[in-house]
Amino acid sequence: MENWLGTVGYSLSGAVYLFSFLLLIFTQTTSQQRTLLAATFAVGGLWSAGFAVQSYYGNFALYVFSLETLRNAMWIAILANLLDRDVQFFRLVAGSKLRVCISTLLVLCFIIETGLGGGTGRYEVFLILHLAQAILILCLIEQLYRRTAKVHRWKVKPLCLGLGLIYTYDLAFFSDALLIQRIDESFLYGRGWVSLIAIPFILLTVRRFQQWSIRIYVSRDILFHSTLLIVSGGYLLVMALTGYLIKYLGYSWSNIAQYVFLALSCSVLVSLFLSESLRSQLKVFIVKHFYENKYDYREEWMKFSATLESDSSTPYHVALTSMMKPFNCEQGLLYEVKNDRLIQRAENNAVSLYYQENLTNLSRQAIEHDWIVDIDEAKSKPTSMPFEFNHEDIENVGDIKYIVPVSGSGNLKFVFLISKINSTSKLDFEDRDLMKVIGTQLSVFINLHVTSSQLAENEQFIAFNQMSTFLIHDLKNVLAQLELLSKNAIKHKGNPEFIDDAFVTIDSAASRLNKVLSHLRKHRVQDSGIEKTNLCEVVLQACTERKNTSPSPICDIRPDEKVFIEADKERMKNVFSHIIQNSQDATQPDGCVTVSRINKKGFFAVSIEDDGIGMSEEFVTKRLFKPFDTTKGNAGMGIGAYDAKKFVEQLNGYIEVSSVEGVGSRFDVYIPTDK
Repeated sequence: MENWLGTVGYSLSGAVYLFSFLLLIFTQTTSQQRTLLAATFAVGGLWSAGFAVQSYYGNFALYVFSLETLRNAMWIAILANLLDRDVQFFRLVAGSKLRVCISTLLVLCFIIETGLGGGTGRYEVFLILHLAQAILILCLIEQLYRRTAKVHRWKVKPLCLGLGLIYTYDLAFFSDALLIQRIDESFLYGRGWVSLIAIPFILLTVRRFQQWSIRIYVSRDILFHSTLLIVSGGYLLVMALTGYLIKYLGYSWSNIAQYVFLALSCSVLVSLFLSESLRSQLKVFIVKHFYENKYDYREEWMKFSATLESDSSTPYHVALTSMMKPFNCEQGLLYEVKNDRLIQRAENNAVSLYYQENLTNLSRQAIEHDWIVDIDEAKSKPTSMPFEFNHEDIENVGDIKYIVPVSGSGNLKFVFLISKINSTSKLDFEDRDLMKVIGTQLSVFINLHVTSSQLAENEQFIAFNQMSTFLIHDLKNVLAQLELLSKNAIKHKGNPEFIDDAFVTIDSAASRLNKVLSHLRKHRVQDSGIEKTNLCEVVLQACTERKNTSPSPICDIRPDEKVFIEADKERMKNVFSHIIQNSQDATQPDGCVTVSRINKKGFFAVSIEDDGIGMSEEFVTKRLFKPFDTTKGNAGMGIGAYDAKKFVEQLNGYIEVSSVEGVGSRFDVYIPTDK
């Protein structure tokens, strides 16, 4: 009876396959899909005829299964072509490593079926290969359905139902044959009737396709469900092989052990797929490595950079806006975590009434564990947090939903408190990754701002200290002039020339004191004024100021000579006066200090030479022009030579020093001129 039913079922399915083939042959449309489908119906007809004959005689050989392999190969080609439209046949077969493997699988199966000959026997490899074919086609059917746009799914739904019916039945048929190591004839005879039922569904899809061009896209759920299907299929294959091994090695208890093992393996599989943790981890892994990114990171980076360049508000407000903008948050706060308390730095549409007190501990924990806190998740699933916290802290937080920690180099630590993300209903790993990337960049941005502010403050202190140093130096020089005047007054107060020199000295001291007062009023040292300055006159004035100190400088410069440049006359005079003073300090009262001109084209060059104690080469190289380094003890500031060198270099000039210990020193000052 079963034999007769099988023959009728295969015969009817063969007739329907032939009718479908003729229907496609006489259509006027020409496309690669139509050609493949017509060839598939033709092979399907041969497959039905072969199994009808075998059913009639009740003897099945592997030859007839080679037609099934060809039929499966044609359906795989059609499904692959639908998923990758307008692809050439060669690329369809060998366009990637996966396709090469599939083609190799089909060829191997075909060789086994045509080469081994009659009788079904115990061909485990043959059964495994056909089971793999069924699983593969089911995966392709699922991908076709899920990757088809919703507006076009009505077209492919009958095809997916028809093929799904055929290959779900085949999956059960070959799984059963592999497990019990023989083909169940009842299962086998029913395949023709299943094909007879499924073919009209396939024809309905052909009718709905006026043109075989449907819009395919990659769904967010495809790879997840396909992976589950592939994993489950592979798992069942492994378990079937293990069950066969138990039966092969066992004795009288082998059947019981095989069934018990199968039951346990199925229980393990079901428990794994019911595990929310496993499904969640698997889904995140697949999304990270296979799905298209949720965010266009190039576009997000350009928007982020544009926001950082905004000068409309403070850096803290810019940072807060940069964190909120990619997620379309309506409210946000930026706090600095300092000394275990929250200090508000910026706010956007939010009122910070109780956040500082309630969220201080949670913010500190978030920074310590580098964890983005989802307030709603913390309320519903406290165990998902990597740290313990007080639930009362998150009861009254208003519209704040997320705490994003930011900690960079140094001791600066910040947290962003932002409201609900309008672009998504739930915070996923891509949102967290983007928040962390933005937070890392904002950490650098804020640190740069804070460091720049600190440097600006330090520069102000440096400028103030520099001003104080130079002012003290000027006051010291004025004091030295007045002390020298007072000392010489005892001996020369009756000398009219001394009286004249005294008034000149007093005028010079008054001028310097006025300059000191001017600097103090303006809180910085500045030039007295750029003016046309006669360098020869400046050198003569410096020599005149220093002539009352022994040894008196011998000035070999003609008063009628004139060399003009644009410079600060007072600072220029201080340069020569300081060098002359240093030479006098290094020379015995009966020594010699000479000031003379040097002929050098393009420069006003002056040589100041003494026969004093001299300096070592190391001192000249390392200490002479170093600020605050003095050999005069409390009497010196150590900035005279430094200031002289700095001012001459500002005029694009330079100072050359040559000295020999015990012989003397020579300072050559070169100032560029127009001539």
